[in-house]
Amino acid sequence: MGRRPRILALATYPESVASTRFRLTQMIPYLRARGLDVDFRPFLDEDFLRGFYQRGNRVSKATRLALQTIARLSSVIAATDVDAVFIQREAALIGPPYAEMILGSWKGLPIIFDFDDAIWDVNPQRSTHPLAATMLKNPSKAI
Repeated sequence: MGRRPRILALATYPESVASTRFRLTQMIPYLRARGLDVDFRPFLDEDFLRGFYQRGNRVSKATRLALQTIARLSSVIAATDVDAVFIQREAALIGPPYAEMILGSWKGLPIIFDFDDAIWDVNPQRSTHPLAATMLKNPSKAI
């Protein structure tokens, strides 16, 4: 008997966030019951998410985001024996579409995107944080 098809499921947020739970993780048991192996990997973990949107601790948050970005980069480079990739919203919270490029263009894997909200272009002139909006968010990930 051959191996089961494998899906790498990437999300920005962990399962506690409604968009991840309703758009991705609730489907995992169904997919597994139908013979697919699903490897779910959120960009932010529960611990980091708890304090991420609260004021303060900017250096700690920036350091943790950098570490999460490196971890995501490492995990997509190391992704082997994967037949397809499911990306709920975006593979990484910040930066260019490096994960999408590695998985799609370099590794040639089919990518299934699921966007749970409207896609907004970050306009630095209208942002309350123009430098951060320009440097950290990259709307071209969805193009």
